[in-house]
Amino acid sequence: MSTDDTKLLMEYFDDKVEKILDGVEAVIDKKVRVIVQEELVPIKADIRIIKAAVTATNQDVQNLKSRVTVLETT
Repeated sequence: MSTDDTKLLMEYFDDKVEKILDGVEAVIDKKVRVIVQEELVPIKADIRIIKAAVTATNQDVQNLKSRVTVLETT
């Protein structure tokens, strides 16, 4: 087998491998999009709710501390 034959074979297989990789990347992109829509978007909404609840709880705790301090000083 000559060097030219080897180069031709390498180019042929490089092209085939590149096409396979493109197909695999397309499948991965599609699956990632589905995961983002089905999993991450609802999680982000849940995190917003949790942040709001924690913020409200922290405000309640601060208010409670103030009220207890007032009661302790009287």
